[in-house]
Amino acid sequence: MYFIESYASAFAAMCNQSSLDTNKMTTCISWWQSNLEKHIQQSSLDPSPKVKVATCDCLAAISSSIFEQLPMRYQRLSIALLMPLTEDPDAAVRAAACRAIGVFILFPTLREDECFVSDVTTVVLNGMSDPSLLVRLRVSWAQGNLSDSLIITSQTTEDFNLPEWITFKDWNRMLEIASHAAMDNDKLRPNAVRSLGGILRIAPLSYFERRESLDVVQSVILAIVKNMETGSLKARWNACHAASNTLKNAAIPIGYVKKNTNVKQYPWTPIFYQTLLHCMTKCANYKVRINACLALASPTDVAQFGDQWEPVYKALIAAWDDIQTLEAGTDFNERKYRSQLKDQLQATLNHIHAWLPPELQAKLNFDK
Repeated sequence: MYFIESYASAFAAMCNQSSLDTNKMTTCISWWQSNLEKHIQQSSLDPSPKVKVATCDCLAAISSSIFEQLPMRYQRLSIALLMPLTEDPDAAVRAAACRAIGVFILFPTLREDECFVSDVTTVVLNGMSDPSLLVRLRVSWAQGNLSDSLIITSQTTEDFNLPEWITFKDWNRMLEIASHAAMDNDKLRPNAVRSLGGILRIAPLSYFERRESLDVVQSVILAIVKNMETGSLKARWNACHAASNTLKNAAIPIGYVKKNTNVKQYPWTPIFYQTLLHCMTKCANYKVRINACLALASPTDVAQFGDQWEPVYKALIAAWDDIQTLEAGTDFNERKYRSQLKDQLQATLNHIHAWLPPELQAKLNFDK
């Protein structure tokens, strides 16, 4: 099986070449069809956990370009062999199977398959309560990929309707387990917080209008804030990216409350924007600063800023003024990102330009 896995990886690398000719691709596809039937199907039932782990790794080595050209029955065979292994008694097998599921969910054919998305959602919901940290790590990565695939589908599918893919109950549970994971082990946090932004981005207004969702949203926002403030650079970068995805959904409950209630503003609004501003202006890592700045360009309505609008635009203008003289003395490894931050600051200021006071609009009259 290790030989097959190595061969599969080599085929995947070869098939990713844009210049690959038809004959070589046909050879790759024929090789996979043969091995799925002759070897991988049998090895998936082997009593040895090591053999089943190798089976999962082989399936994870299928490239997207090959999988898309496999006949339907071989695609279905791959899934049928893999899914039961996510519930194997051995933790190493479960982890390897969940990793392969995370690979599969990004394949165009499968991310557009409502049944497969539903199956992966079930794997994620069950797997994140697994006692094995290794399994939870792989499931967390798969959940991040699931949320990424749903974002792509929402952008490419006409009249995308999330309830047809994930029920409110499962959506709510996914947010709960991901927000818990985002406050858990340091290794879990980067992918957990990545998935939070994606899950919020695709949700319809009807999901947020349900009373029970607001408590979950608050937990999610606080988890994103926590990861922007502390943790590894990857967790902080992903948290800023999650903040950006969150704000791209105009239905997200943040900023001023649009309905006539006694509460004028969602209570988590100040800490959310204050943390983004701190990341943008104080973080030593430019990639974090760039993504925090990008997040501030995501709202589609000034009301999403709530009472933080004035501090936000003043901080952005101050950062723009500061970066003009920042070149000298910056760290060498970060210096290459300086121009990217400058470009993102300009893009963010362009995005909010129409909401600025008239005198500032004149001052910041960039070429758009």
